[in-house]
Amino acid sequence: MRVIAVANQKGGCGKTTTAINLTASLAFLHKKVLLIDLDPQGHSTCGLGIQAEGLAKTAYDLFHRNGHQTSISDIVVSVEQDLHLIPSHVVLSAAEQELAGADGRERRLIEQLDQLPQPYDYVVIDCPPNLGLLTYNALRASDEVMIPIEPSFFSLHGLAKIFETLDRIKREFNKTFKIHALLTRYEKRTKLTREIEEEVRRHFNDQLFSSYIRENVRLREAAAAGKSIVKFDRNSTGFQDYMSLAIEMIERGMVRHERIIDISEVEPIPAAATSAADEALSVLGLSFEHEDASPQAEEESTNIAVASEPQMPAVSPAITIEPPVSLAPHPVLGGVLFSFRSDQANEVMVAGDFNRWIAEPLVKVDSESNLWQKIVPVDPGTYRYKFLVDGEWVRDPSNISEVPTSYGGSNSVIEIQ
Repeated sequence: MRVIAVANQKGGCGKTTTAINLTASLAFLHKKVLLIDLDPQGHSTCGLGIQAEGLAKTAYDLFHRNGHQTSISDIVVSVEQDLHLIPSHVVLSAAEQELAGADGRERRLIEQLDQLPQPYDYVVIDCPPNLGLLTYNALRASDEVMIPIEPSFFSLHGLAKIFETLDRIKREFNKTFKIHALLTRYEKRTKLTREIEEEVRRHFNDQLFSSYIRENVRLREAAAAGKSIVKFDRNSTGFQDYMSLAIEMIERGMVRHERIIDISEVEPIPAAATSAADEALSVLGLSFEHEDASPQAEEESTNIAVASEPQMPAVSPAITIEPPVSLAPHPVLGGVLFSFRSDQANEVMVAGDFNRWIAEPLVKVDSESNLWQKIVPVDPGTYRYKFLVDGEWVRDPSNISEVPTSYGGSNSVIEIQ
C-alpha cells in the first residue's frame, strides 16, 4: 500500500484538484484507492459530490479525543467501485485545538490507517493549506509526498517551509520520504512558466514528474459539478493530463516490482489457438494475417513521430527485431491486432500512446489456449504500450522491441508504417 500526502501550504496550486483527479484516474485504471480529505474546507469531499453535512462521521472522528472508539471503516464512503473517501467537514478545524497537549497527537492518523479493514493500492491524503497538526499527521503517516507547484514566484518561495517540516520529521522519527513534484496550471507559452519550470527542474531533478497539468477550464467545471474529470469529460486535456500522471505514478512504484517476462520462456502459439483466432475474427469479417518469413531487422529513424501528449516521456530510438512467435502485434483490417496468452489472467487490457494510455479490454477468443485479443485502430507512427493484466502492468512478452522509462522499467514499442 502506497500512502501519498498531497501537500503545499500555498493555496491555489491545484492541490485538491490533483488529489481528486489523480485518485479517480488511478481507480479508472483498476487500482483500489482511498482518498482522505484532511482539509477542513472539505473541497475534495464536495468535489466528488459528497455532502458531508448529512454524514454521521467524518475525518474529525479520526482525531477526536475519543477517536480510538471510532473504527475507520465506519467513516469510509464509497464514491465508486475502486474509489473510497474519508470525507471532511468544517468541524475538523477544531481538532488541532482539542488535541493540544494530548499524548501521541501526531500519530492519530497512522494508528487509524493500521486498522484499515481492506487493502488499498493507494491511500492519497489531501492536506490542508498549512503546516499544522493535520498536515503533520498526514506526513507522519505517508511514505511519499507529492508537492503541486503552480508556476509562480510565491509558489517557489513557499517550498522552503514544507521541506523544513519534512526535515524535522526525518530527524525526529528517522523517517525518509519519496518526494514528487508536479507542475500545475501549466501554460508553456508564457516566459515566466518556462523560467519557473527550469528552476523547479534544477531543484528537483528526476523527482519532477514528466507529466504536468495544463490550465484547463474543464477541470474547474468538473469540480463545480461535483465530479472528477474522469466522470465529467474524458475528451478534455485535463483528463489526458491526469491519466498521464496516474500512469507515471504507477510506473514510479514499479521500479523494483515490475513483472518481467523473458521472451525465451514464451512458448510458440499452438495451431489450435491460431485456428480459433481465425474463427473468432471471421465473425467480424476480418482475417488473421500469418507471415511466412520474418523481415530483416531495421533500425528506426531517430526522427520518429510519437502520437502522445507532450508531457509523456520522450521515446528513445529502438531496434525492432521480429520476435520468434506469432503473437506480436501486427496490422490487420481495421487496425492493429494485439494478442496476449495467459493461463491465470481474468482480465487483460492494452494501453499506449495510440489510445492516450486509456486501458481497453481484450477479448478472450479461445479458452483452451487462453488467448486474448483486441483490434485497436492505430494510425501510422511509433507507439509505446503495455498490457494491464489483472491490474498489473506487463510488457508484451511477444515483442522484443522496447524503450526504457525514466523509472527503471520499460515499455513495449511498435512501429506502424
